[in-house]
This record gives sequence, structure tokens and C-alpha cells, in this order.
Amino acid sequence: MINFLKNNCNNFLFCFQKFIKMTNLLLTLVFVEMTIVLILLFNNPLRNLVIKVLDKMKEGKGPVISKTIAATLFVVFISISYNVIEIQKYFWEGGVLNPTDEVLMEDQILDATLLGFALFLALVTYGLLYHFEAWKKAKGHAAKESLSSGKRADSVSVEAAVKENKLLKKELLEEKKKVATYEKQLVALTKKNEDLKTFLEEVTRQISSLLTSL
Repeated sequence: MINFLKNNCNNFLFCFQKFIKMTNLLLTLVFVEMTIVLILLFNNPLRNLVIKVLDKMKEGKGPVISKTIAATLFVVFISISYNVIEIQKYFWEGGVLNPTDEVLMEDQILDATLLGFALFLALVTYGLLYHFEAWKKAKGHAAKESLSSGKRADSVSVEAAVKENKLLKKELLEEKKKVATYEKQLVALTKKNEDLKTFLEEVTRQISSLLTSL
């Protein structure tokens, strides 16, 4: 009964694969993924557009759908690999493969190879996207750090300018005080000079009067 179910499941899977032309679909998928990987690897005008499209696919139900498709492809890959191993085991046990079995095995090996390569390219694409996201975050963090450091430098320069301005004002005030002191001293000296002139004139007049009396 179990062998009968296995055979029916294998036949159904094989018919389903042939119905959707898995080889052609896998070839298309591989070429599309290779194109996306090449666009992401090299700097070109399409890189930003592809990154935006892939980022949009992460919104809403995109992650669930992509994970479901990846899981389905992985299950199909395991099933195809199992069928190939069963056919090879039959051959190793002494069985004889007819041309139909050989063609079937080669076709399933091709499908398994393409499917495995497609899953590998999907992982590479996911890794590249993760790398770009981390690079953008690091770049934004560096820009914020440079901006904050620039602001800190500006604040430090402003503080230094304020301190220098206060120091200059203090020095100017001290100079004004010195000038006021010098002016007071000059006024005092001028007054003393005038007093001295008056005294000398008085002495001169007295001497003149004494000489006249003699």
C-alpha cells in the first residue's frame, strides 16, 4: 500500500512538473536571478531601481508569499532529488534502466540542478540586499555622527567666540579705567602746573618790588 502511494505520488509529481514545463520555468527563473545578482553586484543606473522594487516586495504580505514560494521550491527540490536517488539505487541494485528511465532521470537531474541553483541565487540576492541595508544604515549613522560632530564643533567655536568676546570686553573696560585714571592724573598735573605758575609769578613780582625799593 505504501509503495503504491509512493508510486502514485511520484507519478503525479512528474506529471505536474511536465505540465508546467518546469525546466523552462527554472531556466527563466535562473536567468532572471542571475540578472538581478549582476545588477546588484556592479554599480549601474538599474541598481537603485531593483533595490526599491525588492524593498517594496518586503512590505505587506510580500515576505509571507516569498517564504511560501521558497519553501515550495525547496520541497520540490527534495522530492526530485529523492526520485533521482531512488532510480540510481534501483540501478545500483542490479536493475536495468530502459531509455525512458534514463531520460526521466536525466531530466530530473537537470531540474534538480536548476532548482538548487535558483535557490542558491535567491540566497545570494537576499545576502546582497542585507548587505546594502546594513551599508545604508552605516552610512546614515556616519552622516548623523558627522553632523552631530559638526554641530558640536560649531557650538564649541561659538562658545570660544563668546569667551573671547567677554575677554575683549573686560580688557576694553580695564583700558577705559586706565584712560580715566590717566585723565584724572593729567587734570591734577595741569592744576599743579597752574598753581606753580601762579606761585612763580607771585615770587617774581615780590622780587621785582624788592629790587625797586632798593
